[in-house]
Amino acid sequence: MKVSTPFLSAALLLLLAIPLSWAGPSGPSGTYQASAKRQPWSGYWWSMERGELVLGWDDGAGRREWSAEAVLDFDACVASYSRECTALIAKMAGRDGAALSPLMKFDFAMRKLNEKLYGPGGAPASSATHAARWELDHHFIGEDTSHRYYDSRGFAGKCIGWALSTIDFDEPTEARVLEGVLFKPADIKGLLAAIYNGAQFFVPSENFVGNAYYEQGGTARDYEDVLPHELLRALALTIDRGQILEADLDPGTGVWNYPVYRYEMKWKVAKPGAVAGELTLHYADDEVGIDEVFTPNPARPDLKKRKLTFELKVPAGWNGDFALVTESRWTGKSVDEHPDALILGLEKDWRNKIYRYKNTKMNQEVNFPLLKRINPDGRGWVPFVDLLLRNYYGRPARN
Repeated sequence: MKVSTPFLSAALLLLLAIPLSWAGPSGPSGTYQASAKRQPWSGYWWSMERGELVLGWDDGAGRREWSAEAVLDFDACVASYSRECTALIAKMAGRDGAALSPLMKFDFAMRKLNEKLYGPGGAPASSATHAARWELDHHFIGEDTSHRYYDSRGFAGKCIGWALSTIDFDEPTEARVLEGVLFKPADIKGLLAAIYNGAQFFVPSENFVGNAYYEQGGTARDYEDVLPHELLRALALTIDRGQILEADLDPGTGVWNYPVYRYEMKWKVAKPGAVAGELTLHYADDEVGIDEVFTPNPARPDLKKRKLTFELKVPAGWNGDFALVTESRWTGKSVDEHPDALILGLEKDWRNKIYRYKNTKMNQEVNFPLLKRINPDGRGWVPFVDLLLRNYYGRPARN
């Protein structure tokens, strides 16, 4: 789920104004298919109601679920070296922090790095991250009926963060010790989803398509879009060019985002002025287990597809140029099963730009402690989480 994405009607007009050299499908009838250069991976959607990112879960292999009170106790001691805190951290974070939640592990890794840089207890208090506490304070819903997302708790989460992260990062498949902390694949996936949950605010206006039905007041027009010809243009600008397309695939109240990496299309003139078409979208799924890993399996049971049907209105004597189509409608079941909103790409260097907005309303949606910047070697400031990811993957992010 995306919690507050500023989709704009003007963005659709900008997209339609882009000169489009349609290198893909053309002609009064035919078939076509295209794939992105890389395949995304399925990942959990990180429910804000259950709060696994901050409270953890029982994985049967050493990890455990914590109470909110235990997380607050951990946070109060994560930068302290008093006798009581040293004992508490040792008890909760033994065995390289194996029992901790993803965000507790992140805070513990920052503690370990500060120990290396400043010595135990020598780091300034401001150097601690407190990402777990932020998540508990702002995003964890639990039974809090006053939470701003309580009414949407059934789908409130970070699926938009997971979906966007698959554009830049391969699936984490191995456990690795980073800064003396054990990070399993699910921990890295959770950190990626939490980081990229903020990326939704850094999408150039021309890369937004559609008005999210849930966020725009639920008008009929918001429910109808993204229209077929709008989706075809978006596919031409992304998948035809080898890039993954991020999409909320349903127009209703629930907001579920997925990375789309392939499509197949067939069409024919059904009657004068109308072209009937069928479009199949291939995407990675988020209805999977938290600890599941998929890319080592050649069968890829996590990958899904959806078939859509539509009709395009074309001018008399249409020459098969899809770039000329400006009117269309969904048909059959697709009236209620088509994409609702699309993201074609992100701004470059958004993780550094995002920090400028720390003291704005955005701080209710973005876990800024997770993006805390450090300068460990004196060669420049980078978000600590980027350092962790670079060490995990052995390379910087793709963007």
